[in-house]
Amino acid sequence: MRNVLMLGAALMVVIGADAQTPSYTATAIVTSAQDPRLINPWGLSRPFSAHLGENEWWANDQVTGLSTLYDVNGTIVDLAITIPPASGAGTGSPTGTTFDPTNNNFAFVTLDGTLSIWNSTAPPTKPGTSCAACHTTAATIMVNHSTSGASYQGVTINKNATTGVLTYYVANANGGVEAYNAETFAPIALAAGAFTDSEIPATYTPAGIQAYATVIFVTYNASAGGGTGYVDAYDTNGTLLLRLQQGFFDQPWGVVVTPANFGTYSNMILVGNTGNGAIGVYKFNGAFQGFLKTNGKYLILPGLWGLEFGNGNAESGPTNVLYFNAGGANQNVGIFGAITAN
Repeated sequence: MRNVLMLGAALMVVIGADAQTPSYTATAIVTSAQDPRLINPWGLSRPFSAHLGENEWWANDQVTGLSTLYDVNGTIVDLAITIPPASGAGTGSPTGTTFDPTNNNFAFVTLDGTLSIWNSTAPPTKPGTSCAACHTTAATIMVNHSTSGASYQGVTINKNATTGVLTYYVANANGGVEAYNAETFAPIALAAGAFTDSEIPATYTPAGIQAYATVIFVTYNASAGGGTGYVDAYDTNGTLLLRLQQGFFDQPWGVVVTPANFGTYSNMILVGNTGNGAIGVYKFNGAFQGFLKTNGKYLILPGLWGLEFGNGNAESGPTNVLYFNAGGANQNVGIFGAITAN
């Protein structure tokens, strides 16, 4: 019970009036038919603040090695960021992405074990007047653990509650959750047993990772592929706070907390399942509540990855609209879209 109360306190900022909307609608905003670079997009990020001038969504295109930018009106931004592979040659494999509001960086991790950043103030090689020409078009590798077999599946950022250090938390499928100083990129030692759960089999490893308030959600998937999955909530030191009810996961990856005006499932935890494309709903005590539905049927988004609400800016959308990335059943197409309460 103590763990449930701790998690509830950390998420209390979303408590509000209860709405009564029974279903949800998913709409494609940009697809790979419109932008062929958008293939199997995993992570989805945007600036934290609605007041920044350039407030587009960044989609990590795992197949094409890019992070491409879109607004909620379907505008395809000229700027595209190349996420380099660990070797420096060939096509990168970006997975998770997050935004650092202190250093004004977008961060990206890759399947071959790198953490890269892109900074809006870094000048391009050949300056110009368009958006694509006034920014650098490549991320810079800051951490490279490919030689140790690292496979980074997700990244998030949060201030450590004990040290006050802004920290990147990285989900390494071949080594557990890792932490890096967001200013220096030096590794941060975590306590023994941090971000681990004795009830999760050793054959399941970290996949998605998402910070919310003072909580960090971690999803775990079978290292051999397939399987069901697990989702836990931790504090910023990796102390286990809560296990979401197991038995309804199918390769979970994206996790998000809903605002107070998201219909029936306001003030809940949503978990996106890449395996079956369904979005599970959980109370703050971890109890499963069902799946999002549309017109009485399960809302299914094949190859579902990132989930994130808008920040209120005209380019990144309303705070009660849920934006998503999906790669299709065979993870060879791409959709950036939106989910609204009916």
